[in-house]
Amino acid sequence: MVTVKAQMNSLDKLAAAWKLQNLKLLPAESRERVIAVFDGLGVQPSEQLIRLYTTIGGFEIADENDWTLWSLDRVEEESRDERSTDGILFSDYLVSCWCFRLKLAAHGEMEVLRDAFDSNHPCHVVAKDLETFFTAMIEDPDSALGNRRS
Repeated sequence: MVTVKAQMNSLDKLAAAWKLQNLKLLPAESRERVIAVFDGLGVQPSEQLIRLYTTIGGFEIADENDWTLWSLDRVEEESRDERSTDGILFSDYLVSCWCFRLKLAAHGEMEVLRDAFDSNHPCHVVAKDLETFFTAMIEDPDSALGNRRS
């Protein structure tokens, strides 16, 4: 059986890269707090999601790719009045040009969806889980974030 730690190698690589960028990472959250926040939003958090927030509590200023991982406080704040069948908001790109959502998938992990808040371009899955999303962020951040430059 593969452990969650082994499954989230990309998170460790990104965390190291964010530290090299001198990005101020917020303190990690407790497992209990992660579960309580997402349960309060009506979503059972996956093990990858729990690992994310028990490793990094988010950051307030965008990374060098203009992506921001929200703190649990911000996840709660942004989701307080916003309930969507497309999942829970957890991050944004280029100061909310578009956001990313987490939605529990049939396989038990959280799919990552891109939401441009545009009825002509509905939410769509960009990664089958957080590990896949973070691997894409390492390999091709522009593509992972939906910023395809020509």
